Amino acid sequence: MTPFRFAALALFATTATITGAQAMPQAAAPIATVDIPASTILPTETDVARTYQDKAQADPAGAQVWTACAAAATKRSASPTEADDFAVQMAKVLKLIVPDPARSPCEDAISPALWAAAGGARPAPAAKPLPAPVAKPVPAVEAERLRLAEEAARAEAAERARVTDFNRQAAARAKADTDKILADQQAAVRARDDYRAAQAQYQTDKARADAAMAAQAEYDRQMREYRAKYGK
Repeated sequence: MTPFRFAALALFATTATITGAQAMPQAAAPIATVDIPASTILPTETDVARTYQDKAQADPAGAQVWTACAAAATKRSASPTEADDFAVQMAKVLKLIVPDPARSPCEDAISPALWAAAGGARPAPAAKPLPAPVAKPVPAVEAERLRLAEEAARAEAAERARVTDFNRQAAARAKADTDKILADQQAAVRARDDYRAAQAQYQTDKARADAAMAAQAEYDRQMREYRAKYGK
């Protein structure tokens, strides 16, 4: 913007002599100018809007963003009472399209406070599904190797199953044999105990019978002696 120039006029007053002599007029000094830097002149909302309109033309890819910024600045110049609400609405739109929704792309048109008042940033985009893996053709040699490996794996699994079944049957037979041996041993123990009990009972019964026979024999002897003595 062209700096303003302000003129300062230096006037020289005529002086009178002490003696009252008439003062002689002197020539006026030239006009002096003072430069005011353009950086000290704040841009208006119209200037801000024009800046973002220029950006929209120069940057077609970001034209939508810069146009929204220009609209917010224009609204502040045309209707300041409605400018804040309009800026918040523009911020909500911009948060859906700017790369960094955490910061206003034009803080001179939409202030950080109004940007924050627009609420949260846009939701994170949904993750794209990974493409399905493409099956690569398998060479003939590799296919044959895989086939043989599968056959070997199946044969190994079948052999493991056979050995497992054999071991299961062998274990069942061994258990059955063990149970039979234990049962036979227990039966032999019971038979031995029964025999010993029978022997003990026999000895007891025999001793009783022998005692009875001895008592009878003694009684018979005494009776014979009695008859022989008394003649009866």
